[in-house]
Amino acid sequence: MATSALADDLQALGFSALEAQVYLALLQTPDATGYRIAKAVGKPVANVYKALDALSAKGAVLVEDSDPRAFTPVPPKDLLRAQERAFRERTRRLERGLRALAPAATPQKIYSIGSSEGVFEQVRTLLAATEDVVLVDAFPMVLEQLRDDLAAAAVRGVTVHVKAYAPMAIDGVHVTCDEAATDVRGRWPCQWINAVADGRSVVLAALSATGDEVIQAVRSESAFLAWILHGGLLAEISWSALDDQRLGRSLKQRHEAARAQRDLAIDRSWSEHRGLRQLLEQQGRVSLAAATGGGTR
Repeated sequence: MATSALADDLQALGFSALEAQVYLALLQTPDATGYRIAKAVGKPVANVYKALDALSAKGAVLVEDSDPRAFTPVPPKDLLRAQERAFRERTRRLERGLRALAPAATPQKIYSIGSSEGVFEQVRTLLAATEDVVLVDAFPMVLEQLRDDLAAAAVRGVTVHVKAYAPMAIDGVHVTCDEAATDVRGRWPCQWINAVADGRSVVLAALSATGDEVIQAVRSESAFLAWILHGGLLAEISWSALDDQRLGRSLKQRHEAARAQRDLAIDRSWSEHRGLRQLLEQQGRVSLAAATGGGTR
């Protein structure tokens, strides 16, 4: 990598342009005086000494107690580890502070997502917050980018069901490939993802064929919309799984497949389902047992 690119990356970490130059020069010439470094970078000696003092304060250089003073760089591995720890701490402080300032999102509202990066970040946030079950309907390129996040949700004990449009295996995730996957991809020259978590949070997105532009994308915490999508995706996944499993199977195997899908369809009692519970509470239905006929389907 060119030193100019390294200098840009160091500036992204909070170094000034001169501090980045000086640190890189020190890596190539350790135990150097400020005068020698000034000659190497072609900058005034006074400015370089100011940069060295700033780097020392940042923990990026060590100063030898000699006359004249000599400077040596902190090894890159140690420097970056310290920067990473500081970044995590700043992020935690910011999260606490910003959360305290920001009002809670209005659950019924629908928010647009303006970039493909934003779409993937919103889906990852949704997956990280899922407590019980997440249903996903997505094209291959999207699933590849979210593979690790889906697997991580499954490791946490979340039930993860995916309707895919190309054969794919993801650790701990129940993946069902749509029987008409090739036809569906041919009719839709885009990349899409529909995801619903716990029947209460949704992300819906259609991206360009390359996945780098948003055609339309939304996020909502509306339990009403999420519960509808949950039911729809559940039906689609169940039907696709039955299509996938019944061909070439014996009658007994088909019955077993049907029972497995019935178990998916009633993945939890109504009274335990977070999305439905939230929806009923919003409607003032405090008695869930009465609202759900005793708490079961």
